[in-house]
Amino acid sequence: MAWAIKSNPGRSAQGPLWRPGGDRGLFKTIDGGATWKNVLPGTENSGATDIVMDPRKPDTIYVAMLQRRRAVGQLIVGRPHSGIFKSTDGGAKFTKLTKGLPTVEMGRVGLGINPKNPNTIYALVTAQRGQGG
Repeated sequence: MAWAIKSNPGRSAQGPLWRPGGDRGLFKTIDGGATWKNVLPGTENSGATDIVMDPRKPDTIYVAMLQRRRAVGQLIVGRPHSGIFKSTDGGAKFTKLTKGLPTVEMGRVGLGINPKNPNTIYALVTAQRGQGG
């Protein structure tokens, strides 16, 4: 089994920055990359930006999603579809996490997992109104 945030050469699963649509989300393959399944689809403006896996339980994964869009003179980042999602069944089902995270709309999220204690997940979060961290 393999995971990818990049589904097409030169285009990440965040999708195109300047327009809606495209390949967005988290993709999974179980046949060495011959076929890919989008197990955590994004929206027309959101996609996957980071992924970490529990080294003790590889079916447990955490995925950061980001909703963003660029227009002339502006970058719109962080909307309701941004956040951190968790799967404990190899990507069959995902839950959006909220405990211990900013209550405002989140922007970009960087994820890390403590290799000595995989129960500890690190998330560097940008959020509105100074509530990131």
